[in-house]
Amino acid sequence: MSKNDYSIEAEKITVLLLSADITKVRQGIEQCHHAHTAAIILPLLTLLKDSGMREFHADVRTLLNSIKADGAIDFLMKAFRNPEFHAVQADIICALWSGPIATGKAFNEIINTALEGDYRMQMEAITLIEENSSDITEEQILETFEAVTRKLNQSSDINPILVDMHRAISKLRANAEAE
Repeated sequence: MSKNDYSIEAEKITVLLLSADITKVRQGIEQCHHAHTAAIILPLLTLLKDSGMREFHADVRTLLNSIKADGAIDFLMKAFRNPEFHAVQADIICALWSGPIATGKAFNEIINTALEGDYRMQMEAITLIEENSSDITEEQILETFEAVTRKLNQSSDINPILVDMHRAISKLRANAEAE
């Protein structure tokens, strides 16, 4: 399939996913299972954040977590940075670590955002730290370690999730220093 064919495929799927017709949405989700393009990420996230069709949310999350297509990081980070997708940032982090999709330069941005996020975002960030250690530089590890430490020190009460995040990044830091 050519790049243009993938684009046309993604457009057709987008129309189905964003339809108000439950049958069309179901068809769109089924077609996503066979799509080999990262271009379906934004429509899936839109369905997840905007749709009152909660019966599709589990399928959408499964699809997001299985996308390994070229360019997936670009689509996921575009949505992660877009305030319109704030409600699904935890789902985006989950898709990044479960893909697995190399986060590279975006690692610190993701963790820093999660530090200010809710419980679920922080849990997903812990998993991201644990699962994507291979493409994270020592500098990124140190920056993240310092950010998590600052957040812990700013808190007047002990946040067990932040303690777990600190433990995960400390382990990653120790491993990096040992190499």
